Amino acid sequence: RGTETIIPDGRFTIQAGDKVYVCAPATEIVRILRAVGEYRRRARNVMLIGGSRVASYLIHMLLKADARVKLIELDPKKAADLAERFPEASVVCADGSREEVLREEGAAEMDAIAVLTNLDEENLILAMYAAALGVPQVLAKVDHTDFGSLITDPRIRLISPKSLTADAIVRDVRA
Repeated sequence: RGTETIIPDGRFTIQAGDKVYVCAPATEIVRILRAVGEYRRRARNVMLIGGSRVASYLIHMLLKADARVKLIELDPKKAADLAERFPEASVVCADGSREEVLREEGAAEMDAIAVLTNLDEENLILAMYAAALGVPQVLAKVDHTDFGSLITDPRIRLISPKSLTADAIVRDVRA
């Protein structure tokens, strides 16, 4: 709560704004999330905006998980390369920052959208737009985590490759 860490006892009451961390087997986590209305079903239809290196790794992983992937990339060369490398994915060469493109490509019907351009500001605005469309899960790649305080919608998750890498290194060093 705020900057205080509380280990609850029988008298503890959760308050608005509290961050709750739960350690339990995966099946119990699912049960808990369902009970509090936070369970998110597995994303089957996923849209990626931006054909970065992160996007190519993500496409590969999503296709292995049997997700239907649609990628929107502005650069024709990148789009052609990704379409060739991932024929199972739908690759669209268009400006993913344009509202009419997102509407035409069915952004509102997606289970998840990941915004992976190289511009933090664009990623944040597109993530907020996707959340406004009602997309249940929205991910935005940001290199500068200072912008995190701007995001208040719980459907939007910010992902920082630098932070993820640093966390992985620290976890390995401590192991």
